Amino acid sequence: MTNIFNALENCLEQIENGADIESVLKQYPELTNELRPILKTAIKAQRNQTSEPSAEAFQRGRAKVMQHVAQLKPSPVSVVKRKNTLPAFSRLAISFTLALVFLLGGTGVLSASASTIPGDRLYPVKRGWENVRLFLIFDQEARVLLQDEFENERLHEVNELISQGKMSKFNLQAFFMQVNGQNYVSGLPVVFLANNNLPLNSEAIIVNGHTNPQGFVEVTNFEILPSGSIVPLGNPIQIEIQNPLLTPQTDITYFEIQGVLRSISTASIIVNGQTLYIDAARVTGQLCIGSEIKARGYYTGDSRFIAIEVFGSDTCLVTPIAPPASGNNSNEDNSGNNNSNNNDNDDDDEDDDKESDDD
Repeated sequence: MTNIFNALENCLEQIENGADIESVLKQYPELTNELRPILKTAIKAQRNQTSEPSAEAFQRGRAKVMQHVAQLKPSPVSVVKRKNTLPAFSRLAISFTLALVFLLGGTGVLSASASTIPGDRLYPVKRGWENVRLFLIFDQEARVLLQDEFENERLHEVNELISQGKMSKFNLQAFFMQVNGQNYVSGLPVVFLANNNLPLNSEAIIVNGHTNPQGFVEVTNFEILPSGSIVPLGNPIQIEIQNPLLTPQTDITYFEIQGVLRSISTASIIVNGQTLYIDAARVTGQLCIGSEIKARGYYTGDSRFIAIEVFGSDTCLVTPIAPPASGNNSNEDNSGNNNSNNNDNDDDDEDDDKESDDD
């Protein structure tokens, strides 16, 4: 089904360019009954205009119209009841209001207001037209989708205020979350000014607050929304991991090192002369001195290799390296060597004596 908002804007734009009502209505046969009174009122108001209004009158008229449009609030229950029996007077009032919006500002004013944020001159036009669009939608499912679109737009506006460094009040429906002591509303970090009880995690709230040039979002007050309220999710909250070595990270490059294990300590091993830190690694198999192993990990900014996985041997088949000899054994060995040397010297002396006797 064609959106009545898009159809209405297109029809009014064509009429402003000289087209007649019947020709433009043929493009939207399913919306003829809704569009016809609005278009007739617009043409009638244009024909009755006898002179060009002054700039001051123009601004006053537009302000009154915008104020009236902004006061229109959707009422799902009452609208559904009057779906096919909306009084002619109410239809005429709505039609006349919409017509004045276009006649005073032209269709371009809506396009110009589409990207405005709180504090901009045309922002009331944007919000007022959103209310009108909601008022003209009778299908409940379509209304919910449109409300969700508008609430996401409110969140986008607050982010724009922050990025532009502007200070402005805002009103936002959001989810509350507290992560690592920081408060968030739909992924947006905020500061609660009032020292009252905070909402529960994942609770839907309506927030009143303001931004400031320093990029902070301050919440002045909030209200708990009923269950089933339409609330934008916002951006995912990045949770800070207390020990980043325990969980592999996705924004870094991983490497594999394979070689002979030369040394083992509590927190590291040495493979091919390189130190690998294994205190947070998952070790598979046995780490045996002299055996072939493989490690997977990443390099830190100071060139340390942090292993997240280490693959050892099934069994230690390599003969372990013998520990160095103790001091006493060393002395005994030296004594034995000395005795051996002494015996050799004695034998040499005996040989010398025999040679002397022969002479």
